[in-house]
Amino acid sequence: MFTNGLWKIWLNLPRFVQIKNCHLLCLFLIFCIISVLGCGQKIQPVRQTQLKMGTYVSISIYTRNGAAGDLSGAFRAAFQAIDEVEATASRHLNSSRLTELNQHGATEEMPVDPLLFGVIRNSLNVAAQTDGAFDPTIAPMLDLWGFGKEKPHKPPQNEISALLPRINFRDVLIDSPAVRFAQPGMAIDLGGIAKGTAIDAAARALRKTGVKDFMVDAGGDLAIHSSELTRGKIRIWIRHPRKMDALFGYFFLDSGYVATSGDYEQFFEENGKRYCHILNPKTGYPDSDVLSVTVLAKTAELSDAYATAIFVMGGEKGIAFARQHPELQVVILFRGDGKINYWASDTLLKKIGIVDDSLK
Repeated sequence: MFTNGLWKIWLNLPRFVQIKNCHLLCLFLIFCIISVLGCGQKIQPVRQTQLKMGTYVSISIYTRNGAAGDLSGAFRAAFQAIDEVEATASRHLNSSRLTELNQHGATEEMPVDPLLFGVIRNSLNVAAQTDGAFDPTIAPMLDLWGFGKEKPHKPPQNEISALLPRINFRDVLIDSPAVRFAQPGMAIDLGGIAKGTAIDAAARALRKTGVKDFMVDAGGDLAIHSSELTRGKIRIWIRHPRKMDALFGYFFLDSGYVATSGDYEQFFEENGKRYCHILNPKTGYPDSDVLSVTVLAKTAELSDAYATAIFVMGGEKGIAFARQHPELQVVILFRGDGKINYWASDTLLKKIGIVDDSLK
């Protein structure tokens, strides 16, 4: 649900994830096209951006000199796929199927559609694999802290302690096509996984229409697909976690799914301490020593969920987990002696380039 820490460069051109207004967006698109043509590039982007899931979702289709015919059907199919996921899995929509489940799941077994059942099942699988570092039942604790509202705040310890028994993914009982909560007061938040689900759905829709070169960017979480047209030309930038509009590093990626979780997008400061929106389900606090985590996985859904889980684990446990899961490619940033230290999986370690690792 929130903009996070990936910046992209196609053809080595910077594009910032979060665009504050339509005028800046238009100016950027003009600059991007002029720069591509001015450098003699034959690859030209066709891009549409819409506000979805609480963030800007930008879909870019890359063609040779724009000679791709009418792409309106491809864009329409991709955005419709995103709308379907949001209408199903957002607890911030009163009409969503997840909202209905949260309202009644503790009193009756609720049949849910295959899409929602699949996201819940996958979220519970990640929760089990990460020993609850990722836990979709975190919703009541997020509400207590006020994240997603106008004025988040640190709650009293007794209120946090009272809620902790409700945060337990093992109390979500699933039996296709139904879901039930084992205790009252429980609710599910899929904000840490469903944005990835929507990206996957959009990517499938684009491929189904025959599009071969595209990027789906939902607030920094990405799906990328390349043919020989764009292969070797896509650079993924990791945002600097302590400097606005600055970059930490980059790596090249032809096709894949990437997500980042960081402590710098949704946070507040109280008595000189920073509190971010990524809560530890076991303590009820944002208590990680990590600044950001970037994950590449086989789907955007898994990238999204594992980035949150590894962030919650903290540096030592997160590195140990990543080493035990070679199917994931991971970059973990954490505070060091006056600079940003990082750890990267072997594959990414060979690719990553550092731009600015200073904290000052």
